[in-house]
Amino acid sequence: MDAGPARSAHYLDGIGADAERDGHRRWGVRLPSQKRGAVMVVSPAPPVLLQVALQIASCAYHQPDVRRLYLRAKALEMLAVVVGTFLKADRDATMRAERSQRKILEAQRLIETRMHEPWTIVRLARAVGLNEKSLKAGFRTHVGHSIHVYLTKVRMEAAANMLAEGQTVTEVALATGFANLSHFSKTFRKAAGVPPSAVTRRR
Repeated sequence: MDAGPARSAHYLDGIGADAERDGHRRWGVRLPSQKRGAVMVVSPAPPVLLQVALQIASCAYHQPDVRRLYLRAKALEMLAVVVGTFLKADRDATMRAERSQRKILEAQRLIETRMHEPWTIVRLARAVGLNEKSLKAGFRTHVGHSIHVYLTKVRMEAAANMLAEGQTVTEVALATGFANLSHFSKTFRKAAGVPPSAVTRRR
């Protein structure tokens, strides 16, 4: 038997009708029985769970009372292992989600405070220590926009404020990360509905 971590279907046959009846009567837990067939658990079984299953299968006690007590104890041990495994998996998943959210917020802050830098998804992912796929999906979920859309939004809002304060179109373009003045003007017109020069003339 391969007891490694490979994902497979593990079948646990009935572990005794006496243990089943007592377990259901005392704790409301139905243990697997030959009458209902095997129980299938699809998961990478922890080694300790396989060990308990082998101990159940090789129970050496033949006296009914002793055997029933042994099987009951092993069934509870197995239940504790399974519950503990699920709880740990849930806790680990929560920790990963929280870590990912912190990195998404860090990426958002980088865009807002360093908008002049030539951010790409690859560069931003490296800066926060998150893979590109997780960054893109998480950013859209937590921020509500794709990275490109949000970067453009932040830059254009900042550009409008700077132009309104009297800075030149060239100064604003460079300050918001645009090396090409024509590209900046086209992007600003698309976002604001007017060319950047129109904002400076309103002062």
